[in-house]
Amino acid sequence: MTLSQILAKYPWLRPALLALGIAATPVAMVSKFALSPSPPTLNPYWSVTTWYRNFASGSDSNTCQSSGSPCKTRQHIWSLLNCGTCLEDCRFQQNVAFIDQAPDTDNTDPGCIRGAGLERGATIAVSAVLPTPTVSSTFTGSVTTNRANGTSTPQVVADSVNGTSLAAGQLVVTTVHAAKGWIASKPLAHSAYLTQPLAPVTPPTSTIAPAEVNNISTEAYNAYVAMNENWTSLDVRVVDYSAASTPNLPMTVQNLDIYDPLGAGADPVYIGPNVSMFDVKTDRQVVLTSTSQDVADATFSDVFVNGGISGGRLTTGHLLHFNGGIVGGTSTVCNVTGAGVVFDGDAWIAQACNFPSNVQVALADMQTATLGSEIVTFGLGTSVFAEASGGYGVLAIWGGSTNATMNVTGTLKYDSSQGGWTGIVLGNNVTVNGATTGCSETNAQPAVWNCGVTVNAAAIDNASIGTTGFAGNVYGLGGGRIVGNLQ
Repeated sequence: MTLSQILAKYPWLRPALLALGIAATPVAMVSKFALSPSPPTLNPYWSVTTWYRNFASGSDSNTCQSSGSPCKTRQHIWSLLNCGTCLEDCRFQQNVAFIDQAPDTDNTDPGCIRGAGLERGATIAVSAVLPTPTVSSTFTGSVTTNRANGTSTPQVVADSVNGTSLAAGQLVVTTVHAAKGWIASKPLAHSAYLTQPLAPVTPPTSTIAPAEVNNISTEAYNAYVAMNENWTSLDVRVVDYSAASTPNLPMTVQNLDIYDPLGAGADPVYIGPNVSMFDVKTDRQVVLTSTSQDVADATFSDVFVNGGISGGRLTTGHLLHFNGGIVGGTSTVCNVTGAGVVFDGDAWIAQACNFPSNVQVALADMQTATLGSEIVTFGLGTSVFAEASGGYGVLAIWGGSTNATMNVTGTLKYDSSQGGWTGIVLGNNVTVNGATTGCSETNAQPAVWNCGVTVNAAAIDNASIGTTGFAGNVYGLGGGRIVGNLQ
């Protein structure tokens, strides 16, 4: 039917067509609709699976899509993707990796991923290649983590030949197990304290808790100084989460040092709830954010938090697990809040920290990197010793009676079914509002209060409530309280 025939049959259409500028000829009608916009299409660069960048020798004239043809800047890759300065308008429908081949040396090309959309179970992996090892040698001895009451020590490694070249902040990778851990400090010329070695992980992955590797004595190893990569924000928006029973983590960061051009702890890096990190050192201050909805658990596995950490995570049924690694370095900032944060995988809290509300601690070492004293404060809200959900099957806090003091200023609940306070807290001092004494309360009517009772493991677990015992229920003057889960 021609346009003239259509208008003859439906004359009331003529005014509408004229208002649209369509003349009463078939050619004009075809021409008009030929100029109508086509449905939008996805940027073809969004389907690229791997991007390579080399700040030292790359060129923005390269394809950026192979290791032999890397870009020089992230800014050029971002311009090709053409979806915002932080990829906030990107829609990735397949796994994509961003790989750095050389370190950043200044602040001219910062990286920012904030709100990139992941559809159909897609993931983002940010990583750097490991550089030439600083040390390649063989351990001549190793002592696994010792949690013994009052005499606890972290993993100790020795190298009688090349141990003097080891230094704090190096990433150690063994050659047999490929286990990874960070050197925390050097107590002696030929030995080092090492964070808990963990098995390797290759993204994309669903692994939250890499297996612990304890026997690395006499094993060959390489020690690396991870590449400096200047990332300022890492966060994604998960549109379609995989329906698989063990879906991959939405975003992973691995094998790099989050570089702060102004010096460790001077600037922040914002980490969103769907981001997991493996074998990463952070010189920027980590700020935990909740700018997007978390869809799964996340992990900081074998992460050296050198520039401080703040912020927090409320829980929506998902947790951020700290497995291995160490919190403590150049910065003195450690202020983390929220029930969505759990130290449950042999994490090392090596500096004074403040947990204002609800942070969970289940398996952690509390002493400085040189095994010195520190105070970890549990305040304002409720901090709970959770069952170890990181997969290591142990519930313990340790650090030694001379090294770690747990100061309770809010309400601290603990799982008294795990052998009481003595079975969980292995030798650490405890104070309530900074005081070494507290008050007990009998269950009689009227209740009898006894104050000035020394707060220690024996008294907390003493079932005889009175001048020498709390029966798992300690009151501090000023509102602090320690309470077992049966109270």
